[in-house]
Amino acid sequence: MRRIQVVGIALVAVLIGVTVAVFVIPYVLNGPACGGGVYSARIGGLITTDLGQPVYNLTFTMNGIQEAGYYYGFMSSPIAWTKANTPSNATFMNWWDYGKGIVGCTGRSSVISNPSARFIALGFSANQTERDSEQSLTDVGTALFTTNATLAHSIAAKYGANYFLITVADGGEGRPTS
Repeated sequence: MRRIQVVGIALVAVLIGVTVAVFVIPYVLNGPACGGGVYSARIGGLITTDLGQPVYNLTFTMNGIQEAGYYYGFMSSPIAWTKANTPSNATFMNWWDYGKGIVGCTGRSSVISNPSARFIALGFSANQTERDSEQSLTDVGTALFTTNATLAHSIAAKYGANYFLITVADGGEGRPTS
């Protein structure tokens, strides 16, 4: 009996060690995993925090072009939910900060995923050369902040979006809404 207990404890210790080596160490070193997706997205190391939440570098290759953006740690649950519950051809209306994460980690489309030229010129986004139009950013901002559901849906239709991704207090766990 005693030998079985020792073997059982040893087996549990090995399983814990393997779990830590496979899941915990890579997370601590490289940040959360977003599953790679169709664009082989990779999340790099922690670059900053925003509203007390970790922000990581995100890179992926789409149509032969290397893309870069940010991955917000609190987006892990919404990203997982999106991959599991939306069609692969879904298009999202979201704040631009989350666009690259949606595209890279889920393979879904995002109406906006880059700051505007004015935002870049003001110095808020270093090393950013891509930009979305002022009109699309204004439209998405209107759709996300209006209390008029008809207006929000008409803006979404204008861009072919069939989901909104809105986070709770821009830093909480959120799930996309259709």
